[in-house]
Amino acid sequence: MSRVLVALDDSSGFTNSITHFAHGFYDSPEKQCFVGLLAQNIAYAEPRVSKLLVQEKKKNLLSPGDKQKVDALAGFRRSISEAGLSYEVHNNLSLDARGIINQSHFADLLMLSYQAGFQFVTEDQDSSVLYSILKEARCPVLLLPDDFQGIDNVVFAYDGKDSSIYAIREFTQLYGKRLRDKEVTILTIDPTAEAEIAHEKLILGYLQHHYSNVGVKRLTADDTSEEIYRFSSSLQNPVVVMGAYGRSHLSHLMAPSVAKNIIFKKSLPLFIAHR
Repeated sequence: MSRVLVALDDSSGFTNSITHFAHGFYDSPEKQCFVGLLAQNIAYAEPRVSKLLVQEKKKNLLSPGDKQKVDALAGFRRSISEAGLSYEVHNNLSLDARGIINQSHFADLLMLSYQAGFQFVTEDQDSSVLYSILKEARCPVLLLPDDFQGIDNVVFAYDGKDSSIYAIREFTQLYGKRLRDKEVTILTIDPTAEAEIAHEKLILGYLQHHYSNVGVKRLTADDTSEEIYRFSSSLQNPVVVMGAYGRSHLSHLMAPSVAKNIIFKKSLPLFIAHR
């Protein structure tokens, strides 16, 4: 049984995506536990004392903003329950980046809607708080758009470095069995056609063991991020798997700007894992 943290925004419009995710990624969705929590960039929000989740009958004691949060969590409980999924609700009305990171120690996956994630991006496009979550989370992170409809294609962004290999293995260990018959592409972007990608044949062999339909796509482009986005967007219901944001400067990383440009488009499901 997996424990999946679900970071929500106040609107709770993410519940349909959670349901599609559960039924697309798990053999027995009802046996997974989805933990709903509300995300808020408290560092940039008006300071307030966090209140405990209260009964519906006490909502008249809350501020309008807190009523909205209670309604969002109630919507999460109702929708997840109606979908036949197991769930918990975190009893804090909002968690900042540090709180989410602390919760990730005890989870197998952190699901983050783009709408919730961009609460950690300021008006001047400072995304450092959001990237601290991606960098420091103690489990893989799955960024999902609110209109997520499931997965028909898996794109492994592979650059030959340890971080991308690790992400491929993490995703496959979590979901390879369920997604075995989906279309899988190992996507490499080379600035020159002569560039050699380390371990490409080994990765291909590994993935062919876990998936029934695996192909390799090597593209030449100067803008890696744009090419990953362009190729993936041409597929039906894709998810992009990427290794990034290692916890130390010694890690081999896919350039953060590659993931950043994809994230800021807010349209592709993106799975990020790092050691």
